[in-house]
Formats: sequence, structure tokens, C-alpha cells
Amino acid sequence: MNKSLITFAVIAVSIAPLTSVYAKPEMVKVYGLVHVAVEKVGKDSSLDVNSGYSKGTALGAKGGVDTGPVKVNYKMELGLNTDKYLVAADGSSAEPAAYSPGAVYQRDTWVGIKSGIGQVRVGTMSTLYKSTGKMIDPMFTTALEGRGMLNTMSGLHSGQGIGKGRSTGTISYDTPKISGVAKINFHYQTNGENPNYGGGVTLNLGSADVFAATVSNYNVTDNSNQSAYKLGGRIGMGSVGLSGQFETGEAINNDKKVFTAASYTMGMLTIAVTGGYTVDDDGDNDLSFGAALLQKLAKKTTVYVGGGLAMPGEDVLANESAWLIGLKQKF
Repeated sequence: MNKSLITFAVIAVSIAPLTSVYAKPEMVKVYGLVHVAVEKVGKDSSLDVNSGYSKGTALGAKGGVDTGPVKVNYKMELGLNTDKYLVAADGSSAEPAAYSPGAVYQRDTWVGIKSGIGQVRVGTMSTLYKSTGKMIDPMFTTALEGRGMLNTMSGLHSGQGIGKGRSTGTISYDTPKISGVAKINFHYQTNGENPNYGGGVTLNLGSADVFAATVSNYNVTDNSNQSAYKLGGRIGMGSVGLSGQFETGEAINNDKKVFTAASYTMGMLTIAVTGGYTVDDDGDNDLSFGAALLQKLAKKTTVYVGGGLAMPGEDVLANESAWLIGLKQKF
């Protein structure tokens, strides 16, 4: 990874003197998201206030320099994990939960070069596999998201690190739009002698978007790469939106997962429902449903209320529910 970064820096420095006369520095844009929710997730859980890791609360900056032939750009984003980093009575910090990265953690952070032949980025970034899941899920980063308790999307849409939805130590290439419609992506995650990789294609067809994506992650136990595949899309028809995807593969234990969503917007109010199921390798079928009302209070401020039910197999006693009310504010 260090060699890749050094090569990238040498290229950037080499072209700078040749194009400095055309350089047009962009204004650095500082942005962020505050997301807080009151939730009850699981029948045996208590009411909780969450605003951190799973909610996407973040602070970031992005910008670049347009040199004419190429554009050098960057993104740096920090997550603020305000609810999972515990402080003991004596003031000392306790260990965070297993899935929690700490009070402040790295999110998408990369540097890139963009030109007429596409864009190359190096750093930490969301994979196309994850990004397309976010694109079709109206409840993403809430307790009703498909990758959460409802389990209608695989774990490849979440986490950060080796073989995760946010891929660290990664080189990514995106083509420019082909025929004004298609874009192709490929990413390569440096992981010693056993790299992970993936990519896919997205098609923008006006009111509809269609995608196909794959990942191949190294499995230490089997000493081999295991892949997962997905196909999906979304379509907008006036006030109505429909979306969905299907995914399967060894990387998700050969499960077959179906996610669907529908929304109806009336002015500033959106009604959203999701549903899906998982058929595992043993043939067991898990069903899940979610519904929410999302009210825009301003251009960058949304409040929401919703509930969901997950029904694993035929065991009624194992059913889990979630109820929540929350607020998202961008800046």
C-alpha cells in the first residue's frame, strides 16, 4: 500500500509543473451529518438513544485542483461515534463494543486523479457493492436498514476493513460514462499475498438506474477467494419510487437474499416500506418488513418515525421488532 501511495504522489508531483498555469484550486467544502434517533431494537431491548457509528454521524472535507488535463481531488471524512464509546465512573474509557471503532474513526478518505479516461482513487472508500445498497434503501443508516436487524441485505454492505463494505488500503478505477449511460468500476484491496477485489457496472436510463456488482474476498479458513454477486436497480415514476436487488454467493454463505422497497412522496412527506427474505443453504426462509414516515422540515433536515419486524424461519418466538423516531440534519 505504501508503494502505491508513493507512486501516486510521484505522478501528481510530476504533472504539476506542466499544468500549473491552468490550475484552478477549488474551494474546500466542509460538510457533515448529525443523526440522532430514539430506538427500541429487539423485543428484549430497552429504549435507547443512538447517534453514532450505525447512524453515519460524520464531519468531512472535500476539494481539489483542476489543472486542465486532469483534476486532482480528495475526500477526508471522520465518523463521530458518540453513543458506543463508554466512560467509566472514574473517568477512564471502557472498551467499545466489538463492532464499534471508537469515539472518532476514519470513514471514506482518499485522494484521486480524474481525467477524460476516468478516475483513479487510492485510500479508504465504500465499494460499489455497498454503495448500490445505499442507493436503493430509503431507510439506510436507520435501525430499519436492510443490512441491520431486518437482514434483507448481506454484511458486505457494512463494516470497515479487509473485505468490508468500506474497503481500506484500496485502489479504485471508475470509467467515464460510456455512451452517456454506463459506468464501470473496479477496486483492488491490498491484503498481502491475498488481495480482495470487486466491481461492477451501473446504468443510468433516465428515470431508472440498474446495477450489477460483485466482490471476491479471501477466506483464510478455506485458503481461497469467495465471491458474492448482486443485481438490482430503482425506478422513479412521478411520486412513486420502486427499488430492489437480489444477491447470492459463497462470500455470504450461499444465502439468497431479496430486498425490495417502495416509496410515495407527497410534497415534503415520504411514505416508505421495505420487505425482503433470505433463503439460507439449509432452505430456511426468513422474512422481514419495515415501514416509515419521513418528513422534510427543510432542504437538509428530515425527521422520521417507523417500525419493522423480522421473522426468522418458522420460530414465532424468535421474531424481533424495532420502533424508532429520529432526526437527520446535513450541513
